[in-house]
Amino acid sequence: MNIFLFATTLHGLAFLAVLINLLLTASERKSALPLPGWLIMLGMLADPISVVATILGGIGSGSVQWLLGHLVTGTFFFATLAGISLYVSSSATGNPLWSRSLTAVTTVGVIATITPMGYTDGRMAADLLLAGFEEVSIQSTDGIAVAFLMALAIIPVMALVANVMMTLRGGDAFVENPDSAGVPEINLGISMLLPLAVASLFVQSDALSHNPELTGISTTLVLMVGWLVMVPLSLGAAQHLFPSVTGRNLLSANRSRWAFWMMGWGAFFGLIITMMADIAQIEAATDSTGILFGEVRVVGAILFYGAAIGAIMHTLNALSGLYRGTPVSEGRATSTSIARDDYSLTTPTSVRKILAGGAHLDTTVVPVGESDEPGAPTDLH
Repeated sequence: MNIFLFATTLHGLAFLAVLINLLLTASERKSALPLPGWLIMLGMLADPISVVATILGGIGSGSVQWLLGHLVTGTFFFATLAGISLYVSSSATGNPLWSRSLTAVTTVGVIATITPMGYTDGRMAADLLLAGFEEVSIQSTDGIAVAFLMALAIIPVMALVANVMMTLRGGDAFVENPDSAGVPEINLGISMLLPLAVASLFVQSDALSHNPELTGISTTLVLMVGWLVMVPLSLGAAQHLFPSVTGRNLLSANRSRWAFWMMGWGAFFGLIITMMADIAQIEAATDSTGILFGEVRVVGAILFYGAAIGAIMHTLNALSGLYRGTPVSEGRATSTSIARDDYSLTTPTSVRKILAGGAHLDTTVVPVGESDEPGAPTDLH
């Protein structure tokens, strides 16, 4: 039995079970489904709908294979992670989403555009559906339309990045709780999303031209999207939800921080240096110079081991937390290097904001009086 057919069948069955469960859960709600929930639902529905639509349209075409890969990447991965990131950013800080309008822009943009993030060919879609792989062949007019839709996809990306970052900033998540699991990963993934989306736009637009020049860096760019965007966002959400799902906290907050830095810096520097080797290889093929891109690639591979070590540390921390983590009911001691003996209250605010500013139980809150009288020069004598 073909391994791809077996894997696709298992994926389809598991996906169908999760989708039915989500639909049944949403149908039992007595209130309106929040916009992040709609993003998750759209992402889950996009995978089977995209597959069925492309099969009916002719999966044997290289252009259709490429389009299927980007529909799944844009609507399934991006929409699902966007909804989860918006939920976690609000849940971790206790703040409402910074802008419902930006959330709506993200939702509409996911449906109406084609994400540039992904491979420059449709080999993955062809392999999973047991179809013969064909090279992408798009006419010039169709290529302009596709490039325009990919350029429009930057708008929902910008809306998502702004919304998540401002929601996190509003809660001062790093100051309020230095042990807040998952928040650093969400910050990393959302910070890298926009620059990598723009870079993917240039690479994809170049691949659709008649003389592509940047195809050599496309594979490394896809790895960067995976390890610097998708993995941090999904991992951050998993860590944040870990206590509510298991009833226990992660074993060690310090180990989580070390794993974050190992994985983040290992993936960033390792893949950046690998991309430098890809660019050097492209230049070497152009002018026939003896650039040692092979040695540079080895350095990138060695640095990337940091990401592997960080992933192992995260895994061990979660597995140990299942059995030896502090029960959620007992709480968890947190610490901060910021301590204030007094806090000036100038405007109405919440207790969460006061604690985020470094206040503790013994801090004296000093209300600052306000006056509607017009200002005047200070009398110096």
